Amino acid sequence: MFFFAPMLLRFYRTLSYLNLDVVAGAVICSCFAGKVLKVTEPTAVYNTCLALSIWLVYTIDRLIDITRKERTQLSKRHQFHKEYKRILWPAVIIVFSLNSWLAVTQLPYAMLVFGLLVVSGVAAYLIAVNMLPAGTGKWFQKEPLIALVYTTGVWGSKLWLVPALSFRAFMVIVVPFFLLALMNLLVFSYFETDTDKENKQRSLPSLIGPETTGKIIMLLFALVLTINLTMVRMDATPLYLMIAITRTAMGFILFGLFYRSEFFYENERYRLIGDAVFMLPLIPLWLYF
Repeated sequence: MFFFAPMLLRFYRTLSYLNLDVVAGAVICSCFAGKVLKVTEPTAVYNTCLALSIWLVYTIDRLIDITRKERTQLSKRHQFHKEYKRILWPAVIIVFSLNSWLAVTQLPYAMLVFGLLVVSGVAAYLIAVNMLPAGTGKWFQKEPLIALVYTTGVWGSKLWLVPALSFRAFMVIVVPFFLLALMNLLVFSYFETDTDKENKQRSLPSLIGPETTGKIIMLLFALVLTINLTMVRMDATPLYLMIAITRTAMGFILFGLFYRSEFFYENERYRLIGDAVFMLPLIPLWLYF
């Protein structure tokens, strides 16, 4: 077993470089959202389109990143994309064509409209990021925007298909997922502060500093724990308890990456674990639903 461990780690690292761990996490969370919200309509096609769309966004973003002259230091993921760009660009075209065909021919009209709205938001973000000169647009930080788009893509489609959710239910079910997504992105940016500054990339830690970023990460973790506790005290059903346990575990792992930053910085361990966090809902999907 130990003999195969390094091989499995290299394989998983390659999947991570290809952004497939992010894709898997998003699809698992989307299925989890559907079960939590008791969506009865089939969402397999939407989840497939979601997976393809997320892969496209992450891959195109990194392929564009490696062409920027101001980027002087490439992460291992960017180095991977630079090395295999002649394979990845044709793959992008094929996946985009397949995704477009699926969306237009298979998705219900309402889901198609929702998907187009999300894609428009992502496109606007990518255009703005590439058009704004470096050092400008301090109000335009990637972490809250990406967290919002990610949450919208994962939960928004399910909310679109269910009757109106009460404000209280929205606050205790959906908002903590946004907080976890934001926490995840801030932890990553915390680790990459020096690299972002050197490459003149926008990030919240580069603007406010690592110390303040750390305080925000701790605040987000505290908010997630508080909402989880409030939700369980409000309605201690097995479903709510399972949601609270899953989110608490996700929060603890993300906080642990920040708390033991020196250890997790080596070999970009924080990336591997931080993206895998969003696969945790697979456990309650398997055990509870």
